[in-house]
Amino acid sequence: MFVTQSRREDVLTADGDIDESVLTDPTVYKSGIHFQFKYHLYHIGLLTEGGTDDKDEVLSNPWALNYATGF
Repeated sequence: MFVTQSRREDVLTADGDIDESVLTDPTVYKSGIHFQFKYHLYHIGLLTEGGTDDKDEVLSNPWALNYATGF
């Protein structure tokens, strides 16, 4: 399950638990695969920055490797 960046605080409680009552609201979910894929690559250390949740900026959001390759 992927939650939009702007609604994360609505879904998670202060203790980090999930507020299940919010999960019935379809606007909390993020469906763009590009966002999640880029953040996964960022969190494992491959990319210099994570993705954006802003649909207007997604095509201009840069993808850069943290470490140069020998290719």
